[in-house]
Amino acid sequence: MALTDDLFDPFTRAGRPWLRHIATGREIPVVAGASDPPPADPPADPPADPPADPPANPDLPADPPLGEGGKKALEAERAARAAAEKQAKVATAELEKLRKAQMSDSEKALADAESRGKTEALSTAKVRVLEEAVEAAAAAKLKYPEDATRFLDLTAFEVGDDLKVDKKAISSAIDALVEARPELKAGAMSAGSGDQGARGGAGGGTPQIPRERLSQMSSAEIEAARRNGQLNDILTGKA
Repeated sequence: MALTDDLFDPFTRAGRPWLRHIATGREIPVVAGASDPPPADPPADPPADPPADPPANPDLPADPPLGEGGKKALEAERAARAAAEKQAKVATAELEKLRKAQMSDSEKALADAESRGKTEALSTAKVRVLEEAVEAAAAAKLKYPEDATRFLDLTAFEVGDDLKVDKKAISSAIDALVEARPELKAGAMSAGSGDQGARGGAGGGTPQIPRERLSQMSSAEIEAARRNGQLNDILTGKA
């Protein structure tokens, strides 16, 4: 290779000939009598890729199923957990009894009042939900839906603590009421003063609640019965 090869760019420095490698920029002094410049440095090898993870071996067996001993151990663990949860509930109840035993009279009275307040609030909600359910069921069957709450014994219906009612029982009771009192049916001809007498008056034909049942009713249920005229006999001294 001659010194004028196109891989090098000749130039002069301090009166002496030099060559600059075009690709690498390396500068090389020209030695007298030399015909070719020294070879350029070889390019560095690129870094090798890291070794890949070895592939999973599909021939390896899966986890073996639980044997008889493993099943028994699992059942024993579940039984122990259930027993521990039961003991925790018992311990919590005992702690609550101990806490109440250590209360002062005023603290006990306050706790009892809070408990009664919750019970009364739930009873009031039950009465309201039941009346709404009865009137909603009577809307398409009675001329005046509120007559259903007047003529039906609402204490005969159960309302759960989740405030759910038996709609089928309510519907059947309204059907029986319509059969017994057809003048209350939706679309029935007005009976004039007789109908007004059925809707008003001292008893108005409203089923009366016996006095002995009052002890089984909450104050909210008693108030609802009073509004519906179901305590008229008691209030007027007839019962």
